[in-house]
Amino acid sequence: MPPPMIAYQLYSARVPCAADFRATLGAIGRLGYDGVEFAGLHGHDAGVVREWIDAAGLTACAIHTSVAKLEENTQAVVDEAKALGTDRVILAHVPAPTSAEEAEAAAELIGSLGEQVESAGGRFGFHNHASELVAFAGSSTIDRLVAASPSLGLEIDLGWAWIADVDPLELLRSLPGRVPLVHVKDFSEHDSDTCCPIGEGAMDWAALLPATAATTGLEWLVVEQDETAGDELDEAARSLAGVRRLLGS
Repeated sequence: MPPPMIAYQLYSARVPCAADFRATLGAIGRLGYDGVEFAGLHGHDAGVVREWIDAAGLTACAIHTSVAKLEENTQAVVDEAKALGTDRVILAHVPAPTSAEEAEAAAELIGSLGEQVESAGGRFGFHNHASELVAFAGSSTIDRLVAASPSLGLEIDLGWAWIADVDPLELLRSLPGRVPLVHVKDFSEHDSDTCCPIGEGAMDWAALLPATAATTGLEWLVVEQDETAGDELDEAARSLAGVRRLLGS
């Protein structure tokens, strides 16, 4: 099994992307990332952006989208993904459930949107936050989704799993073949949502990352840093260096 490729979630560099998307994509390519995961196109045409990532030596591994966009026009979302060179559409977020009823409703919504994406010719994934891993009446939103929609893909965010006190590797191994992409991020402390470059925080990525990379069906490690303390691209470079060092590559 080939090692997973390494992508950068562009939400992490949303400020420079908004200022100069083409230049930022070029810079990410020069850092050595294999690909990018989109979080909007900042007003640019998907065909033009595809030319930019091709020139930067990058591959689109997936796009993130919202409930509202999928409800408005699922086909348009899938078509945009394909114009960028991928058919993977990731639902980035749902409102945080606070009860068993809300967790059940969230799982039903995610499953329904996933079916719509796949009917439109895309491959679907759901990106979790900590809230979807909190158990209500014995089951989390993810538990309910997995049980109700056994064929839908997931994009497990290992950092948010750790924040939710769920063992990231145990979670990943419980979903063999269903997680082609994972988000890797690091936090300065367990009881904080302050992010930092991979390998510089409190998570034990030295143990976690090699085991994650060997997981069945994994294709992409997607670096994400929700907030940066300094220059976004400098911290992106530090995260990539950290991932490579911890993988021994």
